[in-house]
Amino acid sequence: MKLRLTTFILLFVASVKLQAHVVYWSETNSDAVFGANANDGSDQSKIRDLDDTGRGERVYGINGITFADDLLYFTAANQDRIYYASTLGTTPRGQFINLDNTFGSADYRPQDITANSDHVYWTDRSNNIIYRADAGPALNRTGAQELISTSGAPRGITVFGDDLYWTDTSQDAIFRSDLDGNDVTQIIDLEASFSGSTFNPGTLTATDQYLFWSDTETDIIYRSDRNGGQLTELIDTDIPSSDGPLGLTTDGIFLYWTTFLNNGINVATLDGIILDEPRFTPSPDPTASGFNVNALAIEYLPEPSYVLLSLAVGLAVLLRRRVRQ
Repeated sequence: MKLRLTTFILLFVASVKLQAHVVYWSETNSDAVFGANANDGSDQSKIRDLDDTGRGERVYGINGITFADDLLYFTAANQDRIYYASTLGTTPRGQFINLDNTFGSADYRPQDITANSDHVYWTDRSNNIIYRADAGPALNRTGAQELISTSGAPRGITVFGDDLYWTDTSQDAIFRSDLDGNDVTQIIDLEASFSGSTFNPGTLTATDQYLFWSDTETDIIYRSDRNGGQLTELIDTDIPSSDGPLGLTTDGIFLYWTTFLNNGINVATLDGIILDEPRFTPSPDPTASGFNVNALAIEYLPEPSYVLLSLAVGLAVLLRRRVRQ
């Protein structure tokens, strides 16, 4: 029995590792979300096609995508909706929120999106508001609220720990607040930091130490510490001729971003060293007319914790020793 338990533990660890290293992206012409092995682009598959929602073929405009607790959430900017899909199979999947039904009929344009286990946050480029709703595939969406009404134009957004960060394209700035929308603080003024340039800050992502964001005007990926200090131009994406960094994400080890020009997914170290550019090019969807990977966000499912792995292996060794005794 103990030997069987040991085998089960090792197989469990192996199965967890096989599910890791997955990168997700949106493809605008086919209105679909895809996934693939982040190491080499293998095992590409369609996670969700919004044309199968029962609403027929439409131009959805998937401008943002995020991942939390085995669920992908993605915005449909042209339809005033947000959808979700499981990364573990075909269900659960469905509509996360209809903004017209929840907040009243208006002109909404949900843009970038981020999530943790408790909430989903997104920016809206039409009314310049940051919204929040309870996470999960609930049938009746709860906790939906206008979290932060900004004086600018919020675009990219990311949640990390107890902080919410977003870019502002009208103020050329980076802001931070707590998760309840309080203590809103501008932590970076790009024009003051880099005089003589015009900016259009886009998607952003964070690690324990750093904040990264893309800029489609300068074609540069920037980095700062999480308080806005140590500001640096990290990657000039014109060097590999990628023409504009769009979606941007990190697994804490590498940076991944999508581009206008080559529809590729590029990769670099957190210190800005570009690796095997492009890392891989998503294969065209045969149902799409002109594949267009201008995914404005991609998300990465990180490796399982090495602590978990060590504990599992250690338990397996201990059980084997007891069996031998």
